[in-house]
Amino acid sequence: MTLFEKIKKFYHLKILKRNYYRFGKCKQCGCCCENIYVRHGGNVIKTEEEFENIKNNDSYTFYKHIEIIDKDDFGLIFSCKKFDKNKRLCTDHKNRPSICRNYP
Repeated sequence: MTLFEKIKKFYHLKILKRNYYRFGKCKQCGCCCENIYVRHGGNVIKTEEEFENIKNNDSYTFYKHIEIIDKDDFGLIFSCKKFDKNKRLCTDHKNRPSICRNYP
């Protein structure tokens, strides 16, 4: 880890008081596109009604790209609609949301 990366990690964990810090490079495996929990307002989305209310708000365009695939005790489990499971690639890479562009 370079000095810059160490400073960045310190800033996120200690100054911004984040619980986690992501680092590294995308392995293009698609793991971040399927079987994911989604947080909104600091909490994991737990009900279908909550998700529909958020999805219908035009300010949150990311939520139009995901669909509910399961539910467990922790919350709803999502998958990206634009992820091709056979090719393990995004079908609309040029128009992907900013959350995907900035990951990790």
